[in-house]
Amino acid sequence: MKTILKVLLLACSPFALAQGADTNVPPDLAAARAHYQDALDDAKRRYLQALEKLKADAVVANDSELVSAVSKEIAAMGGNDTGPTDAASDLDGTEAPTIESLTARLTNTTWAWFNDQTLTFLRDGMAKWSDIGAATFTWSVVGASPPTIEGKSGDGTAYKMVLDANLRAGQIFQGTLPVRATARIRHQ
Repeated sequence: MKTILKVLLLACSPFALAQGADTNVPPDLAAARAHYQDALDDAKRRYLQALEKLKADAVVANDSELVSAVSKEIAAMGGNDTGPTDAASDLDGTEAPTIESLTARLTNTTWAWFNDQTLTFLRDGMAKWSDIGAATFTWSVVGASPPTIEGKSGDGTAYKMVLDANLRAGQIFQGTLPVRATARIRHQ
């Protein structure tokens, strides 16, 4: 995390501020600057993802002070902080979710799995694991209150995800592994 902050601080350096002012730049220098900007964009994206996960964990833990602080940090970084502040923030209150409505809402969403790995729920009951890039997991919504997903990983290990009511965060239970937090990933 400290490395990401250092990179972002470098983005505010006089070099970075001046780079837009000079339009007569040799192609090699322009390419180097573009590479530098791509690295900054990637670092900012990863930092915002880490903040989103931290916020989701704080929501699950009902830590409103941390949720507020992380929301302010996301806003300060120029992120799109539309995430939850409590368990009901994403619901319209008109009707209780059903397995079918939850399945529709969860299709094509991407979730934190391990570290930088993600799991994306596809339409056909399959899920794509980022490490493989193929749909090797299965998934289905088996409960609406709380929203619960069950499936199997590519090696046949069963897993269960219990999500919060707004479908932004939850917990993963997988085999003998320790219970771990998850959060929905926003694609920028």
